[in-house]
Amino acid sequence: MQTETELKLLCDDDFELSELLAATRKVAEVSEPTVIDQVDVYLDTRSRSLQRAGLSARVRRKGQKRKIEIKPVPLITAVVMERAEIEAELPRGKAAGVTLRQVVEECLPIKLRGVPIERVMLKTRRRRYDVRTEGLHAELCVDEVSVMRPGSRRSFLFEEVELELREGERGDFDRIAASIAELPPLMPSGKSKYVRALELLGLPGFAFGSAKPLFKAEHSADEVARMICNAQFEAMRSYEPGTRVGLDPEQLHKMRVATRRLRAALKTFSFCFDRRNGDFLSRNYKWLAAVLGDVRDLDVHLLRAPIWEAELGKGPEKEGWAELRAVLHQRWEAARERLLLALNSRRYERLCERSVAAFSQTPRRRSEHAGGRAVGLVASKAVKKAERRFLGALQHYHQCGDAESMHALRIVGKKLRYTGEFFKPLYSPAFAKRLKELAAFQDEVGLLQDDVVAHALARELYDSAPRATAPTGSGPQRASGAYLHVLGLLAGSAIASERYGGLRVEQALREIDEERVARDLLVEARKVARRLLKEQAKAAKAAKT
Repeated sequence: MQTETELKLLCDDDFELSELLAATRKVAEVSEPTVIDQVDVYLDTRSRSLQRAGLSARVRRKGQKRKIEIKPVPLITAVVMERAEIEAELPRGKAAGVTLRQVVEECLPIKLRGVPIERVMLKTRRRRYDVRTEGLHAELCVDEVSVMRPGSRRSFLFEEVELELREGERGDFDRIAASIAELPPLMPSGKSKYVRALELLGLPGFAFGSAKPLFKAEHSADEVARMICNAQFEAMRSYEPGTRVGLDPEQLHKMRVATRRLRAALKTFSFCFDRRNGDFLSRNYKWLAAVLGDVRDLDVHLLRAPIWEAELGKGPEKEGWAELRAVLHQRWEAARERLLLALNSRRYERLCERSVAAFSQTPRRRSEHAGGRAVGLVASKAVKKAERRFLGALQHYHQCGDAESMHALRIVGKKLRYTGEFFKPLYSPAFAKRLKELAAFQDEVGLLQDDVVAHALARELYDSAPRATAPTGSGPQRASGAYLHVLGLLAGSAIASERYGGLRVEQALREIDEERVARDLLVEARKVARRLLKEQAKAAKAAKT
């Protein structure tokens, strides 16, 4: 397995190759082109098992050689994408689908349903240029791509520019990528060739998450509770295959968020479920969120490690940064193993079975049961409760101003936002706008929390680093001075960022006027509740007469 770093840009009708080469030669040496004709055939099972796991798999043919390439299709695309890649040679005479299935099941913790078959064919005329600076080697490729279904003559065309890092520092690569991306006839692609091909051919694309539940204020709380819980449960399950694969950290992140929202929904609508079943679901989703969280924390650390090194690694600590990444990756692998054991466990299987049963059927209720009340009335009380907790945490933060009170504010703010988002279909666009403001504030607090976690990580790694050399084979070897120095740099930087982050959070609080945001959410919820109460009173009066 290896990691590829590449810039993808789509060419419009005004694209001129000479302009691209001139812009690139201002910042690097560019070789003469090599013209390559290649054919890519993308495969998947009839049930689209690979696609559901967030993967694309192709057989690339250049001349007489064929190889299999498996990559994740990122949920969030950036101008420069970095993603893992699995490659394997396809021996002559071997069936592509059978070999692909073997490679997938040997390298990844998933099983395919059926043998992959050909879905899409791309014929590419590629002009490849070597791009070099001191310490950097990249490949600039201009691709003319013809897309078709296997066996069909009808094709669609598009042109794309790729810049792929081959050797050197990411920072140097980003500078060259930025100079190319600024050219007007080029625009960030945001999609892999496979995704673009599926769209052009009208084939089903990559879809994750679930449809947002739609309901009215008059619907019962029981109905809405199950709509919301079922939507989050479906979202969680849609990200599970990609989480098992483990090549795109965003799949696990999305699964964890869906789990967190589901826990919040179970708490908000606790009266809609019998206590025994509700306690079982809440307890086990908390367990699942913790297992996912262990891996997510290490994903974040590994993603930030190159940034830490770029910002702090100005001296001779290169070996120390490499040692830090190795320690983090070792911990990540252990956390991943625990996660896969959890997802394969009878406990998780039972949790899913109980969830399907709990979220699929609305129980019959006596008229006086709270679950039978109009959701517009329930929403008003839920928003009020979340708003009071948020304002209380806000007051506590203003009094203390420490990281602990900030973390508490972030948690209750997130609960207020989740509560508001559950009931968003009931309210006006102004309500949704306030929720976005709250989300922007929480993003800023989240950055501060990352610094707090980084500080705690550096201290923990420093305290646990072996200080004496153990006999060969009997224990961990002594931590290098460069590694301990890097941990000190990281801890010091995190402390400084925490202090500066507090100022950023204060600014964010002033910008959104947090008390007004919380108050406006409650005003909107009460407005709908008052309308419902008037309608119910009017209906009751009409029934009497």
